[in-house]
Amino acid sequence: MSFSRISGFAALGFAVLIVLSNAIAVPAGLPTPGADIGEVGAFFSAKGDVVAVASALTPAAWALATLFGAGGVAALWR
Repeated sequence: MSFSRISGFAALGFAVLIVLSNAIAVPAGLPTPGADIGEVGAFFSAKGDVVAVASALTPAAWALATLFGAGGVAALWR
């Protein structure tokens, strides 16, 4: 399997993880950007279990984004 194919799958995996983490956090009441700091604090203190599950996906998304970026650089380098 070529590196460009691996980086393509990494891009798909990254997108899936981002959508999945939003699908977990948004229905739980994730505050919108620009929300009052009190609302944000209340969400993160009351919904700690939801935040923990959504945050657990972040390291995998970061690794997949790195692979995708490396594949993009490799494709453009040629």
